[in-house]
Amino acid sequence: YSPIQTGDYILSNKIAWGISVDENDRIWVGTDGGGINIFDQGKRTQVINKRSGKITDDTILTVTRDSQNNLWLGTFRGGVNVLNSQYSLVSKFLINESIIDIRAFYEDDNENMLIATSYGLYQYHIPTGKETLYTTGNSGLSGNLVRSITKDSKGFMWIGFFGECLSVYDR
Repeated sequence: YSPIQTGDYILSNKIAWGISVDENDRIWVGTDGGGINIFDQGKRTQVINKRSGKITDDTILTVTRDSQNNLWLGTFRGGVNVLNSQYSLVSKFLINESIIDIRAFYEDDNENMLIATSYGLYQYHIPTGKETLYTTGNSGLSGNLVRSITKDSKGFMWIGFFGECLSVYDR
């Protein structure tokens, strides 16, 4: 794959950030300023960018598919964008109306989307829209610069922070 703007095997920007697979086995690649590139059977078939009006920022740091087959895009300066696999915007939002820098997603078993931000760990309940922001000030988080989230087979949540360590929580 090449940033050279010819052919069917190119990225719209040479820096690839988040990558996910949709329900139709297409690969969604977030880029650093080139929006989201969608590949079907190895060929780029679509580029969704801010100009299209479907996303709020062209720097896509993270992409994940939820249990309802929606694609969650975390942007550097545009908050969260949620698209369905037909490329339609389902929702877009800023966390607490101001948090725009989204670094990672993890959906738990209770349909909560955990969202890593530079201001803490945000929990969004997908069916109801209930929101909670966890920070060092209101929870046991080790830091606010959350960069990664996952859960292991024993149910422990692993949360990585920028410059502030790694924490493991028993949810």
